[in-house]
Amino acid sequence: MLKKIIFVYPLVFILFFTSCAGVQNINTLTESSYPVSESGVSDNKITNNAAESKTPGDSFYRRIWNMSGEEGYLFFTGISPKYLDKKYSDEISLKDAAESGAVFDSVFGVSGKITERSSCGTRSGASFNYIFTSDAYRKYREGFEYIFSFDDSNSSYSIFRIKSSMELPDIEESRAEVSPGWIKKLPVIDGYSFSTGVSGRYSSIAASVKNADAASLEDMIKQKNITVFTDSGYNKYETRGIEYAASELEGFYIIRRWWSSDLKYFYSLGMIKEK
Repeated sequence: MLKKIIFVYPLVFILFFTSCAGVQNINTLTESSYPVSESGVSDNKITNNAAESKTPGDSFYRRIWNMSGEEGYLFFTGISPKYLDKKYSDEISLKDAAESGAVFDSVFGVSGKITERSSCGTRSGASFNYIFTSDAYRKYREGFEYIFSFDDSNSSYSIFRIKSSMELPDIEESRAEVSPGWIKKLPVIDGYSFSTGVSGRYSSIAASVKNADAASLEDMIKQKNITVFTDSGYNKYETRGIEYAASELEGFYIIRRWWSSDLKYFYSLGMIKEK
């Protein structure tokens, strides 16, 4: 379990956890400086256990987007930019999947947003940070069983599984040819809570997916605990709105993903099984 943390003032989320190794901030995601070719991709042979094609088919997307797993197992996806030396891509994909596993075990997140309105206009700022334990990260990194990989011209994808007794709900599968219904309307299933996250295109598919996953986690944290208040007393010409949420979650799992064919929008569906 993560230690409980008491905040003296809500705006501390701006500086919170800036020096911790197990922390992610969706506003400061960067990619490792590994060597790539001039085109930014590797010349390594494509690895695909599902099909011997460099163009992913619908079966590829169904594997990468649908994390329903199988009886007795949970699936976790790892995505990396494609590097000249494939070992770097494999390492980042494993790290990415292990972090998702650690978040599933237990995660503490802090979300905040400030909006100021005055005669000069409106300005706002937001931040979201979350922390997981290093023990959980090591457990998944060392305990994962690799089951699938695929490389396209820009990214490397891997799926891992680990034994789990978690019961997953029956959710519409994501498919390449049509956007899933959960993008517009969250599923309603007794005993489960759901949240969605959306991201625009970042410098890589890996970064875009990670931001969508984090946005889904932030949405779930807001569902569990959020405070909104307005301060208008410090200046009669200005008002300040503050939205603040902090919560510890167990069992948060990305069960579905989908992204548009033009790679402009990336979506993630998160869930928690209520106790």
